[in-house]
Amino acid sequence: MSRKILYIAVLVLSFTACIKEIPYQPDNNIPKLPVLHIFISPDSVVTADCNISTGVFASAQTIDNAVFLLQQNDSIPTNAVAMGSGAYKFPGLNYKAGDIFRLDATIPGYPAFGLEGKIPNSIIIEKADTGRLLVPGSGNSFFINITFTDSALYDNFYRLQIFKISMKYKYNNGFIIDSFISKDLISIYSTELPVAENNFNNYSSREINFSDATFNGVKSSLLFYTADKLLPGKMEKPMKLEIHLQNIDKSLYQYFNTRNAHIWQQQSISQVPGAVLGNLPGALGVAGAYTEDVVLLNLIK
Repeated sequence: MSRKILYIAVLVLSFTACIKEIPYQPDNNIPKLPVLHIFISPDSVVTADCNISTGVFASAQTIDNAVFLLQQNDSIPTNAVAMGSGAYKFPGLNYKAGDIFRLDATIPGYPAFGLEGKIPNSIIIEKADTGRLLVPGSGNSFFINITFTDSALYDNFYRLQIFKISMKYKYNNGFIIDSFISKDLISIYSTELPVAENNFNNYSSREINFSDATFNGVKSSLLFYTADKLLPGKMEKPMKLEIHLQNIDKSLYQYFNTRNAHIWQQQSISQVPGAVLGNLPGALGVAGAYTEDVVLLNLIK
């Protein structure tokens, strides 16, 4: 019986482009490592997901018999409850800004590990407004101006995402037959120095990550813009913007940056995907903490 070999076409960039076929590496060459994600935020139920890394064509494998202990400051550690399908929940924890967390993980078949971190200080959006802006290369756009005060006591890292809440319509023969509320993540850009200093922002328009290296300890007003439509149309009437500003720890900052680059490079014909940086010894993924403020900005009077 003949053996079938899968080939992937790769575009080799040179003075004259050509196509080269290389054999696909079988999935059994992929190291089987645990993949764990834990995101800790004040006043929220802490959850985790745990899986096994697999190849492109392999089925997903979850881990439901791991033991995770999470400690808040000097309190008695809380044991995670397995919810099935690789999901875990830590009941009874109520973290606050400035708290210390300690994670101890035991995943069958792999070395146990532990790590410690701190919940970042609270972040408050003091003001947010929007208007029209002419952006070179993008044309007439909408801007979102956000004002907040950075703490001088810490090295802070921030993550911004903005959602558009709209009424969308369905038509039949020119008549509206249905409508529904939709919440969609919009593209955001900025030429502000803190944003431009982080080259990883070139890899994603769905979030912006930046540090306080250039404005540590002062009130900052940063301007962002979007090319997404925020004016009412036949198919959609935007009503509000939901602005999420997170103060994230350094582990999450590195994770989100490199994850965005990895996803972008997977779709590139000229770059090999880079590693996603985590903080888990002997495992993939990340365990990190953040604080968040969310404000709603009305788009209609």
